Amino acid sequence: MSKTASGHLLLKALVLVILLFILSPLVVVIVSSFGEAAFLYFPPSSYSLRWYHEIFVLEGLGEALQTSLIISGIATPLSVILGTTSALAIARYSFLGKPVLIGVLLSPLVVPAIVIGIAMLQFFKTIDLISSLQAMTVAHVAITLPYMVRTVVASLEMEDQSVLEAATMLGANMFQSFIHVTLPTIKSSIFSGAIFVFIISFDNYAISLFLSDALTTTLPIKMLEYIETRTDPAIAALSSLLILLSAVLLLISIWIVGLKKVARLSGA
Repeated sequence: MSKTASGHLLLKALVLVILLFILSPLVVVIVSSFGEAAFLYFPPSSYSLRWYHEIFVLEGLGEALQTSLIISGIATPLSVILGTTSALAIARYSFLGKPVLIGVLLSPLVVPAIVIGIAMLQFFKTIDLISSLQAMTVAHVAITLPYMVRTVVASLEMEDQSVLEAATMLGANMFQSFIHVTLPTIKSSIFSGAIFVFIISFDNYAISLFLSDALTTTLPIKMLEYIETRTDPAIAALSSLLILLSAVLLLISIWIVGLKKVARLSGA
């Protein structure tokens, strides 16, 4: 076997080991969720669907799920609109303060979530925004916006500028060029970005913790409250369903957009 072939084989083995290491916590959670015992145990001594039935009767879980869906359902389209328009401005135009704008838009990617949460809490107290639901929605838009901007900018950088110039020469205005030329090019990245935004918003805990109150509790916060007092596999069952939801959304994105493009856009 040549050195090149040995190197490729070693690299594949290393990637496989890393992948198994990353996935192992998920496997533990999923397997534990099928345990029949009244406490979390791995591997379970016996298997049952008992705890999957239990999560549907947990007090307050339905309200928390509804709150998370409302916030994510509002934050996702807002982030898509703001992220797409911001990406168009960044990718196509040169203007004063552009580096500052990019830094502000992408800052949630580098600033610790706990710092953002405290800053958001202080900001909303200053402007006296009483509704926790409104505050949380605005905060979720702010923290998901960078993912939308990065995804769309990556797609715009791959756009064929000659097609856009041809549309302009044929008399198309800015709006017509966007609808008939740019939008078909970036629609897959918008869809992919929207899925990532929804998942990030729905699963967010660090920011929501600072902005929640007794009447506005998201699903991740409710799950944390549950495990503080109980140790049964109900939360493992709920976590397994959330893992399944994320996997289904990712598979839909791959099916529509394509695996290579999803990987390229998400890692832009």
